[in-house]
Order: sequence, then C-alpha cells, then structure tokens
Amino acid sequence: MSFLLDESAHARWHQPVVAARLNELLRADLLAIARPSVLEIGLSARSPQDHRDVIADITEAMTVIELSGGISARAQDLQERLTHRGWHRAPGPVDLLLAATAIEHELTLLHLDEDFELIARASSLQQERVVPRDAPAA
Repeated sequence: MSFLLDESAHARWHQPVVAARLNELLRADLLAIARPSVLEIGLSARSPQDHRDVIADITEAMTVIELSGGISARAQDLQERLTHRGWHRAPGPVDLLLAATAIEHELTLLHLDEDFELIARASSLQQERVVPRDAPAA
C-alpha cells in the first residue's frame, strides 16, 4: 500500500508522533505527494531561497504526482457527489483534486483534515489520519 501525503500532515511533520509515522513511510518509499500539495507547501516559504530549499526537499524525497485531465474530471465528479448530500461547501478545490489523485492512483490519502473523511463517506477514497484523533498532539 502506498500513501499520498496531504499538506495538513506535512505541516505537522515537526510533531514527534507525526514524524515517526511519516519518516517510517518515507524510508520504505511508500510516500508520494501531488503537485497541488507541493504548491500549498510552497505558500509557507519565507524567501525565494527557502522556497527552493523546501520544494527541493519534497521533490527529491518522494514521487510527485502530476494532475491529469482524468483527475480533474474525477474531482468535479466528487464535488457533484457531495452536492447530493449537501456537503459540497466543505472540501475545497485542492482537497477534491487530492482525493481524485489518490483514487486515480489507488493511494491512501494521509492527512489531518476532516474534509477527506467527508469525501471518503461519499466516494471510494481510501484515507487515513496520519495519527489517530486521540493521539497526543505534541
């Protein structure tokens, strides 16, 4: 089984419990990231050099999955499915693209974002919180 890393999990890599899980998956070469998550992570850069360093660290450490027309269409389908339940205003466009990427590539989406749990309830998305809800935060 392979995993697609969401920015919500990446942002907490500094927390020991999250780091233990992510480092284990990274060492086993089981962690991928989609281009929209790389872009989200790039938002936190404090300078051009920091941006280059952060993006290089990510892209050298794991496979980057690019979006395709099929993924975009699947994301739109996911949004439509959510409208049937009145849930379409919760997950944003990036969340839908990541969920569609995970489904398309048969990856488990690794996150700390409740929106992915919502998407999974209306689709075939395989998702997992990087740490259980009741795990210590720090």
